[in-house]
Amino acid sequence: MAGDVKAMRARFDELLRQAAELAVAMDYADGRIKGVPHYVEIETRAEELGHELSRQVQARHMGEIVARQATRSRCNTCGRPVELEVVKRSVRSVAGTVELVELVGRCPSCRRSFFPLREPTGLDARAVTPTVVLRLVALAAETRSFERAEKAARDGAGLPVSAKLIERLVRDVGEELA
Repeated sequence: MAGDVKAMRARFDELLRQAAELAVAMDYADGRIKGVPHYVEIETRAEELGHELSRQVQARHMGEIVARQATRSRCNTCGRPVELEVVKRSVRSVAGTVELVELVGRCPSCRRSFFPLREPTGLDARAVTPTVVLRLVALAAETRSFERAEKAARDGAGLPVSAKLIERLVRDVGEELA
């Protein structure tokens, strides 16, 4: 097993090296980088590529989780067996918007929908990931202002969110902790 992980790590490292090589070549070929770029351009482009990889990894993880689940579950309200279906959903992560899949059960008796993977994955009905929630609530606490937290999130963390969203998240988390 350790040999398998070691081989996968070596392959991963090689693929990352090749991806970096290809990304740099594409940046010059498409004119994104000309001449001698300022390091800010290099670092910004590397960060964009890191976010792209992060979004793909997040989507892949959720796809794998969904694929390994049973296709039936019991309604969490009435207990009736219900077929689960795969649905797509967009969430904002620290790496940008991610298209995820998740499971939903629609109970014909209760006329309610339920999402059996939300609790174990930490996702909920919000359109942001748990990490984004944690960071925004922490920013609001540190800045003591939803407007300043909005500016800090946008300028410092690259999270384009509104002060209203931050306020809603802080109130939601406060209610959950109370």
